[in-house]
Amino acid sequence: MNLRDIANALPDLPRWVETRSMLLSPRARAFGMDLNTTPAPSFAVVQHDVGVAGKPNRQAILDAVDHSGGHAIVLAVPENLAWV
Repeated sequence: MNLRDIANALPDLPRWVETRSMLLSPRARAFGMDLNTTPAPSFAVVQHDVGVAGKPNRQAILDAVDHSGGHAIVLAVPENLAWV
């Protein structure tokens, strides 16, 4: 599954606009992809900022931040802030 497919699989909710946009960028890179979580896949994606979907493993989040140069803003939905 490519990043465009992942973007299309995200629920059609306003909270996913930024993450979907990042996934559709040709410069995006995803870490810790788990397609078997519901209601949406779990992963961290980096373009300039880092978007966290679901609850990917912590190393995936750290890898995404590291890939950004360590100066990224990390985006996550409110119910997953404690995880991130």
